[in-house]
Amino acid sequence: MNLKHTTLALLAACVGLGASSLASACSISVTESSPLERNEVTLSGNTLAKVAKRVIDAPYNFDGQWQVQVFGYALPNEANAKALAEQRKDYAVRVLKDVLKISPEHFTMLGSEVYGPSSMHYARGSAEDYPALEIAVAPICTPGGCHLCGTEPPPKNQSPAN
Repeated sequence: MNLKHTTLALLAACVGLGASSLASACSISVTESSPLERNEVTLSGNTLAKVAKRVIDAPYNFDGQWQVQVFGYALPNEANAKALAEQRKDYAVRVLKDVLKISPEHFTMLGSEVYGPSSMHYARGSAEDYPALEIAVAPICTPGGCHLCGTEPPPKNQSPAN
């Protein structure tokens, strides 16, 4: 497994989703990253294949309730960096909808960001280490948590102290 392009993101707590009747996103997700090609809007076939596997497995791995989160990034010295980051995100969403047939209700978080100018010097080292896209597939917890993130509430007839 290539840790540079695949990370297991474990968050501390479930995050509330105001727009969803399911109430919260689970604290565990699997993220695939697509390499950055300067001033280009691309989604590598390798990344798409990995995301496809995650999406195919999601209903089984996450008890049927799952979501996709897409974030596009750009380096500050790329041409029109802010727009480029947004275009990368939009392109990935379009490919995921058209090629993988992911329905719109599965996209719960979308965003774009330009890396800070100083981040290239300190955080990762070189431009090749910065992803252009991060695509996460994650379960959706029911209100109060789930067994996947360990926040499942106790049964109604049992107090939290027991």
